[in-house]
Amino acid sequence: MRMALGTGLVIWLAAVATAAAWRPPAPQLPDPDAQSVWAFLEQQDYESWELFPGTTPYHPGPEPHGALLTTRVNDLALDAVRAGDDHMPVGAMIVKENYAADRSLEAVTVMFKTRPGYDPDHHDWFWMKRAPDGAIGAQGRVDTCINCHDSGTDYVREWDFAPAQAPPATGVSITPVIR
Repeated sequence: MRMALGTGLVIWLAAVATAAAWRPPAPQLPDPDAQSVWAFLEQQDYESWELFPGTTPYHPGPEPHGALLTTRVNDLALDAVRAGDDHMPVGAMIVKENYAADRSLEAVTVMFKTRPGYDPDHHDWFWMKRAPDGAIGAQGRVDTCINCHDSGTDYVREWDFAPAQAPPATGVSITPVIR
């Protein structure tokens, strides 16, 4: 009886541990092209993603983006920033809504850390700029994006990933790093 009870307890504990560690499967990554990435963002409802830690909606932005930015990140990017990682994982996405001073949307720019081998010299980032009417202004291995973002940690200029400088998970607004 004791052995059966002990075995049952072990099985129950293993089931609880497995359930606690279970995460839904990650969505399949889009192909590195504007149409696939935008469809993925819409399917994932990127507007519901959390803001880049330490930013607020309509925070000041540098050119060429816009006077104001709202910067959203998927869970992979958010976890990397919060952990103080110095590289984003494959699948990380950063979406900047670029606004004029009057808060009218001018463009949406996207950074997508795609599969290894896409652009290894630039950490495999796919870049994209989309106008409010859906016109694609740039996509792929965009030199202007790469040249500007190369000063950032893993090409991300919004925040310096050094763990000692990682922002708190919530509540604090900071000025983005502009280099």
